[in-house]
Amino acid sequence: MKRLKKHIEDFIALESAGGIALIMSAIVALAWSNLGNASYEQFLHLPLKFNMLGLEVDLGLHHFANEGLMAIFFLLVAAELREEVKEGRLSSFEQLALPVNLAFSGFVMPACIFLLLTGFSADTISGWAISTTTDIAFALGILGLFSKRVPLGLKVTLLALAIFDDLMAIVVIAIGYSKGIDTTYIMLSGAAVIVLFAMKYCRVVNLVPYFIVGFVLWAFMVKSGVHATLSGVILAFAIPYGPTEDKRMPLKDIQHSLHEFVAFFVVPLFTICNAGVYIENVSFDNLLDPISIIIATSLFVGKTVGIFIIACFLILTGWVKKPDNTTFPMLLGMSMIAGIGFTMSLFIGELSDIDPVSYKVGVLLGTTISAVGGSIVLWFSLPKAHELISK
Repeated sequence: MKRLKKHIEDFIALESAGGIALIMSAIVALAWSNLGNASYEQFLHLPLKFNMLGLEVDLGLHHFANEGLMAIFFLLVAAELREEVKEGRLSSFEQLALPVNLAFSGFVMPACIFLLLTGFSADTISGWAISTTTDIAFALGILGLFSKRVPLGLKVTLLALAIFDDLMAIVVIAIGYSKGIDTTYIMLSGAAVIVLFAMKYCRVVNLVPYFIVGFVLWAFMVKSGVHATLSGVILAFAIPYGPTEDKRMPLKDIQHSLHEFVAFFVVPLFTICNAGVYIENVSFDNLLDPISIIIATSLFVGKTVGIFIIACFLILTGWVKKPDNTTFPMLLGMSMIAGIGFTMSLFIGELSDIDPVSYKVGVLLGTTISAVGGSIVLWFSLPKAHELISK
């Protein structure tokens, strides 16, 4: 039990540090896009070419960050989910119940608010999912600012609901944001998936073949029109979990090796490529733009209401237990923090037909309000440092 607790604390510490790196990346993106807009645009359009086994993929850096790096991000998310379900915080129904319900209600409520406030308009309906996601690293980064004042149960609950939140986002992206489907490459992608799971069935534990076929699958998906981030999820479920005959844990090995790479390279680079907002293109009218306000409102109000109300209902009716050492005001602060959509919200915004300035302003505004509001509530609801020392 102590070993599991240590693993959880190490993971959260890394995610919190990644959240700080993400915040710094957002500042870099905003500063660079305004102080050197020409060089920033050149950076976004740097050409990148990949060629393996005669299969060539030609992408700009911005496109690669969204389809390539995020495939790695989702590989890690799916690997973490498998670990939690197998042996971690989500390995029993009792442990699953609270975060799954909170993730679902926190996903649905912002979408409903967005659709109701936009009147289901055909011009904006593609942006319904922008406000449904929680940025794991950013949210845990905020919690990390309060150090040991935050109960482990509160951190674990936020982490688990954010993981399920990302899983739902993956499904939405694969189904709702794939355009111009090419049936030939869809069939080739299907063949690559069959090869991956055939290797798993044949107990192949060498990771090299998985990564080669995984790259081929990713390339086929880029060309197929189905969003290529799905390839990362498929690869995570194809790689053997373990233990193998030689006591190896292949998926855990990947997970541990990817954590720092994702936290300190993948997510920051994605943020730099997507968080830049050129101030000359932003006027006071943009801040009052209905779409920007609706996205911000959906993030802050939708997440707060969707998560907190359901948490209160489930706990007060006795369906689930309240996380250890937490109070309802702490859960309210956590619910507000969950409105930090940032990375995934920007990602989905890029895939939608919403004006880039409008969705970026809305995401930045909603994220800022959620971070500040949640931090204020947590500041007053969490035990003070001297109270922890006295205990």
